[in-house]
Amino acid sequence: MINLSFGQTIEELFSVLPSEYTPYLSITGKDSLLKFKTYTIPGGDSVETLEVTFSEEVDVDFIRLDYLFTTGQNGFISIQLRKFVKNNGDVVLVYSRHSGMKRAFDQYELLTFDNLKGQLFLIKNLGLPETTPIRLFLKSNSPESLNSMTLSTGYDLNPDLPNSVEYYLYPETDFDNWIEKDKIIYTWDGNKFTPTSEK
Repeated sequence: MINLSFGQTIEELFSVLPSEYTPYLSITGKDSLLKFKTYTIPGGDSVETLEVTFSEEVDVDFIRLDYLFTTGQNGFISIQLRKFVKNNGDVVLVYSRHSGMKRAFDQYELLTFDNLKGQLFLIKNLGLPETTPIRLFLKSNSPESLNSMTLSTGYDLNPDLPNSVEYYLYPETDFDNWIEKDKIIYTWDGNKFTPTSEK
């Protein structure tokens, strides 16, 4: 449970989100990101230094954090936050995190928070699964063995389609003949997300 003692802008929600959801970022680090849009994680050296960049789409209440190594390593963490408003005016915050390498990454965490009288509560009934089974992206005649393969997947909380989020499959050339679609769109109706498919 997170206590919100002030407004509910996406920046304010980011500021009060517990550190367990924003690795390596103290309150000072978050303040620096909001002001300068870039923050170097303390303790780095010439061998390994991690930097966080901050981007925001104010018109859709969206924030993205990208953790990248300035020292050349390929690993990354991508965290996205997006605020949605219920039909009754209450705030819903969606949190997504995926990580890995540029061509081999996985959806790591997807959380939704509901707002009630100035507090955020973790909830699980808004229609967004943490991950989506690979079989939902494959053609119906695909070999059964492909259902257990590992492909890079992740959420995009700010896709082109308005008022939606997108669960996408990173294309793998070796499996192109078996892939029916590469994204599933979840559209917000003011109470929950409803899945629809898009080629």
